[in-house]
Amino acid sequence: MAKVQFTTQALAKNLSLTPKAIEEIQNMGIPAELTPEGLEVEALANRPDLYSLQGFVRAVQLYLGKRKPVDYPVLKPEKIHRIIIKPEVAEVRPFTVGAIIRDLTITSDILETLIDIQEKLHKTIGRKRKKCAIGMYPAEKIAFPLTFTAKKPKDITFTPLGATKTFTAEEILTTHPTGKEYAHLLEKAQKYPLFIDATGAILSMPPIINSADTGQITIATKQLFIECSGNHLPTLHNVLALLTTLCAELGGTIHGITIEREKETSITPQLTYTKKPFSLEHANALLGTNITEKELPKLCEKMGHRYEKGQIATPPWRIDIMHEVDLIEDIAIAYGYEKLIPTLPSFATTGNESDKRKQERKITDLLIGLELQEITTYHAITEEEKNKYHLKALVMEGAKTEYKYLRPNLLIPALRVYHENKDVSYPQNFFEIGTVFDEQGTECTHLLITASPGTITHMQQVVAYLTEQLQFPLVLKSHPTPLSIPGRSALIIHNKKEIGYAGEIHPSTLKNAGLKMPLSILELDITEFLNQKA
Repeated sequence: MAKVQFTTQALAKNLSLTPKAIEEIQNMGIPAELTPEGLEVEALANRPDLYSLQGFVRAVQLYLGKRKPVDYPVLKPEKIHRIIIKPEVAEVRPFTVGAIIRDLTITSDILETLIDIQEKLHKTIGRKRKKCAIGMYPAEKIAFPLTFTAKKPKDITFTPLGATKTFTAEEILTTHPTGKEYAHLLEKAQKYPLFIDATGAILSMPPIINSADTGQITIATKQLFIECSGNHLPTLHNVLALLTTLCAELGGTIHGITIEREKETSITPQLTYTKKPFSLEHANALLGTNITEKELPKLCEKMGHRYEKGQIATPPWRIDIMHEVDLIEDIAIAYGYEKLIPTLPSFATTGNESDKRKQERKITDLLIGLELQEITTYHAITEEEKNKYHLKALVMEGAKTEYKYLRPNLLIPALRVYHENKDVSYPQNFFEIGTVFDEQGTECTHLLITASPGTITHMQQVVAYLTEQLQFPLVLKSHPTPLSIPGRSALIIHNKKEIGYAGEIHPSTLKNAGLKMPLSILELDITEFLNQKA
């Protein structure tokens, strides 16, 4: 979530902040309140199009019926306007997209807007530049075509923004304020990514910093070149769509860039409306409404969409729309939640805690008593995690993020938690009860217990404690297990059936996960236990 402040003066040209207008904005599901300075808006993470004044005004005007959804044309790229992606960059930051903006008069206010939206997108969608880094440059100072490549740190020298002399790549990461802040993003890289123009000049070293010579936009900039680089191509397309449509709202024209990657060629930005199937019958059943197909086009337009014969076309700046349910939510907002009449069910029911939940609570209470902290992690893992730990996992069709495989165990997400908290004080002892999936999609419930620092002896004591307290006999049998130290691991047996394992994580696995402290684990399938009568 980002809190955005719009001044009364800035809004005055497009919106009048009457009590009725504030009510309409809140009806859109946008938390907003008047302040002495103007209007404070809480733009949720799923609506980054509201992070700027122009995006916010566009959304409100559409909702109020003061404008219609528009197309943002992308003019054909000139022959020289190309970005050539070299194989060297594949291991560190494999993708990039770009665009050129012309006819945009960059005033001090517009410059502030561009810098502000860049930072907000970096922190949110960009995951602090890990997933996406944005570069903006004065296009008139750049010799196209550009090359997106990677070089060894010792071979990189340029003057970074905010400096007056040249630095090596290592010096930028160790002495420059921005370099030090984001150095961790390149800590494992053998080569660092670079944008280089046709003369050999370095434009930037993403995701760290631009060059002072060709990477600083000012009010004197005549043409704007925007690039987004990262490891998840859909995110890059989304971010570029947000930036270029904002520039169009500010008065600029959008010109394409040709992207050449190995044998593939594409043109960015991609600003076409995306068509998604939509069932009005399903929407009415879910909302309890009787909306007709005749009413649907107007409701769609209020949220920026277009209705076309059983399909809803979503605009490029609505990157939050991933499923039909998201569209149904938009229809409900446009229709008006205040018009939805709540009704009580025609029959009486009583609720009770299920046996499964009671059994789960038994385990939770015991482990909290052992001073373990409960964690909850994503049901999905990334392709990088799958490959790094040599896992077999089921891919999710149509995944919109880098998390596109269903987790086959709870350990890998836990390693992610440890990595994110590696600078927090120790000991760190966690547990999680969660669903895991095999390659066929079959679900079962696992219990994971971790201790850092910890030993196999610690886990043997936990197994004995659970056996006694839950009356669920568990036996440890010494045996090698994946990712564990030989001789310091065991299988967990219940009624002669293998249901889990315990052990001390191998140093090479700890290194892969970016961890330094020893870690012991216990993971077992508790599906059978949860199905017992409490």
